[in-house]
Amino acid sequence: TPVFAIDRNCTFSDMATLQMLLFDIHGAIGIYANDRNRRRQHFFRHGDTPNVAIIQTLSPFERS
Repeated sequence: TPVFAIDRNCTFSDMATLQMLLFDIHGAIGIYANDRNRRRQHFFRHGDTPNVAIIQTLSPFERS
């Protein structure tokens, strides 16, 4: 499943729209969200847009 890092400055509407567009292409979207103690991968499917609000930026350069 492809993984996308969404900028935290995106509006909720932008993220929800992007999620739905990507869902149409890939069927499932894996998004990295920042956990307090560790980074974990969250998967969202169409209809889960309220959960998209927790997304934070994680670029390849930020991974450690």
